[in-house]
Amino acid sequence: MNATMMRALLWSGIPYNVTEKLPETNNSTQHRCDRPIPGYLIDHEATGYVAEVGEGVNFLSVGDYVVIPDRIDDGHLIMDPETYTAYGQPGLPGSQSEYVRVPYADHGLVPIPSSNGTESLVDYLFLSDIFPTAWTALDYAGFQPGDMVAIFGENAVLQNMINVTSINGGLGVAGVYHVYMPEAYDLPISIGALWAKALTLASGAVNPMIELPNLAGMITSGKARPSFIISSNISIEDAPEYYARFGQHREAKVVTRFP
Repeated sequence: MNATMMRALLWSGIPYNVTEKLPETNNSTQHRCDRPIPGYLIDHEATGYVAEVGEGVNFLSVGDYVVIPDRIDDGHLIMDPETYTAYGQPGLPGSQSEYVRVPYADHGLVPIPSSNGTESLVDYLFLSDIFPTAWTALDYAGFQPGDMVAIFGENAVLQNMINVTSINGGLGVAGVYHVYMPEAYDLPISIGALWAKALTLASGAVNPMIELPNLAGMITSGKARPSFIISSNISIEDAPEYYARFGQHREAKVVTRFP
């Protein structure tokens, strides 16, 4: 890269005071802005184009448009039995910046079409996390086309769940909400009541890489437009203000765009 300096988001340890060291708000990153983790390079959910490739990269070229999933490949094959938590490493630090170095890019980046125009690229951004999360949640629920579902709560992921049910011929019911409480609280569940009512409770982590081919096809064909949840498009200079707004539930989804 010819640039000697770039802009990026760095959590400095003071709530909503982000230092610009020279692209999109997410609950996972918001949690860190609510807690003292100074020096944290903000990550999660990004899309862009390949500016340079290393000598070990075989399947990507300069100019390719790609999605950076919320988990990246760590270059290791683990043969021992283990509990599934997420795909590879944690998120890529610094992905909310002008440039980011992605290790093992052939396995960690997801090429996306660029022929649909730059405006449609923002739809592919949500393949990195919240669109697969919404899809997986409905899959855990045993959703089938034509089903009616009740969705509890309200945030960008849940709004995508409603959208996904519509895509597949079902109806998502938006309107079953709880009052927001800043502190955590326990939700007691009676195992006996679950059994008596023949209810099924399922949970688990999401692996976007498994769902990406199907969901990317929906976006390419025009069947899905997950960008409908975007409430604001901003420049990186406005990030501190909009992280504060996001934390106050005044924004649903904010996308940081670079020229």
